Amino acid sequence: MEQLKESNKKNGEFELVVAWVHSAGKNVLNIISEVIPDNGQPWRLFHILGSRANLGEVNDQVHMNENCLYRQVQLGFVIEGEISSWLTNEEISNGVIESIKADKLKQLVGVLEPLDARPA
Repeated sequence: MEQLKESNKKNGEFELVVAWVHSAGKNVLNIISEVIPDNGQPWRLFHILGSRANLGEVNDQVHMNENCLYRQVQLGFVIEGEISSWLTNEEISNGVIESIKADKLKQLVGVLEPLDARPA
């Protein structure tokens, strides 16, 4: 948290945050919300979530300050012919960048179905 505060002081207030938080880091979004001052200036948070995440449940659990424009990006997988695979780093990056540009509330990168095509 101290590093985020230091960055905020050094570089100015955050306007855009991309947070890919695994299940072990449940409090990270709260920490981010505490670091970004509630000064009336809107800022955007793009929360990157895995393929098994329930976006509605996650949305209900996230409590950010009122100036936060909360967005969700869910990562799925790709199917090419008979073969499915997890997204590559490039596919993830491109999907997140597209989400930021489009400023969508919810964005799916790849697919989530069919479930039996999910990579191992």
